[in-house]
Amino acid sequence: MSASTEVTRKDGGAEIHARIHFPHPRQRVFEFFAVHENLAHVFGGKIRLSQPAPGDANPNGLGSVRTIALGPGPTFDERIEAFEPGERIEYTIVKGSPVKNHYGIMRFSDDGDGTLMDYRIRLTGRLPGTTGLIARIMARTLGQGLPKADRLIAAA
Repeated sequence: MSASTEVTRKDGGAEIHARIHFPHPRQRVFEFFAVHENLAHVFGGKIRLSQPAPGDANPNGLGSVRTIALGPGPTFDERIEAFEPGERIEYTIVKGSPVKNHYGIMRFSDDGDGTLMDYRIRLTGRLPGTTGLIARIMARTLGQGLPKADRLIAAA
């Protein structure tokens, strides 16, 4: 696995852009990141499916909601806004969180002997002056969690 991550400031907010090469087939990488609970291996905390996708064969699909608890603070909810198996997952925060205008996009494509995951997260801190700090913490946490995700995908 190899990864590059950058944080840029944009229109009063920030964007985290990570490009991750996994030496695994795209479907396996997608399936790992499509399961809400698996994101806890990357970001820490506790993440659970709190509302299955309505009428979707995949409970983690379009319209599903995950509840995230990062430590002793309040929880927040993210809803899946786009779900194209093997291709793309998009989500936004719909309740709680120290950030606003949070939107995440994961795109998956074949890349030589594995998969390229292009992951962008846009956000704005709720409190003035917190946007850059929150983005840098999220980028660092992502970078620390990706090797564990790689090991779990390899073991699947």
